[in-house]
Amino acid sequence: MELQQIKTIIERYFEGNTSLAEEKQLNAYFSQENVHPDLKHYQPLFSFFNKEKQQEYNEPLPKITFKTKTSFYVFLATGIASSFLLVFSVFLWQNKHAQKSIPSAENKALAMQNTQELLKMMTDVIGEGKEQLRYIEKIQETKNKIIKTKQ
Repeated sequence: MELQQIKTIIERYFEGNTSLAEEKQLNAYFSQENVHPDLKHYQPLFSFFNKEKQQEYNEPLPKITFKTKTSFYVFLATGIASSFLLVFSVFLWQNKHAQKSIPSAENKALAMQNTQELLKMMTDVIGEGKEQLRYIEKIQETKNKIIKTKQ
């Protein structure tokens, strides 16, 4: 294989973007004796991976057994209590953070002042709109007078 091609596959390998075929190419390349001196430091890594792939765990997994029914119920009660404790602590944590977000009296006063200013600006705009309607009313009256004189 070409050195530059191996280097690009190694970069992609450490980024997690290689296919299985490319990983097999890397394993085959680093299992050889003649590896390029620039890439020699990767050879122990790939030989370790190959050795670890060959290991197997043949022992059976330990089974959880209870000697008496009371030990089962104690185990069950402990699980339920820990679940309840977890839910309760999450509730308290959320409640604590919710209290921090309650606005202070100063913030309420500032919000009220901003709202009042906004409402005043809106009434000013509406008042200007009413003045423009008065001009329309005058135009309407003049138009009616003209129409009456023509008849």
